[in-house]
Amino acid sequence: MKARADELVKQVRGGADFCTLAAAYSERTAQNGQKPCKVGLFRVPDLRPDIAGAVKDVKAGGVSNPLKTDEGYQILRVDNRTAGSNTPTFNENDVRGAMTEERSQKAREDYLQGLRNESYIKIADSYKDQVEPLLKIVPPAAATKKPPKQDKGKGKILGIFPKP
Repeated sequence: MKARADELVKQVRGGADFCTLAAAYSERTAQNGQKPCKVGLFRVPDLRPDIAGAVKDVKAGGVSNPLKTDEGYQILRVDNRTAGSNTPTFNENDVRGAMTEERSQKAREDYLQGLRNESYIKIADSYKDQVEPLLKIVPPAAATKKPPKQDKGKGKILGIFPKP
């Protein structure tokens, strides 16, 4: 396997067509209607560390040395590179991911607390001291409201009705 991958790299660097060799020797099938030699555009931070390391010093139009992965050996071609910049960019997907991550823990805790509050849980007396603090059961608002005070004077007028 390694010897074949080294030979293919040598052929591509010698001028052979990368896509022709990829179609002939690749065990992967084309996905999403793309040629078997095209995998798409990637940002370096989105790449696995081993792949980012393999293509780090490859110039546009060049190929990497064979990269051993769980699936076998991969030879990667860099078609072009876009220069990075120090100017911050807005990536909507990154922002959405950060917001979801930030909110998901609180939403999960709120959901679990709601389940605890609405559940009937009977704790054995021998475990009450250890278990009750873990449950953090908050009684529903209706159970904590005090009934309205009633006047001790004469009866209340509930409504005024017209005389018949």
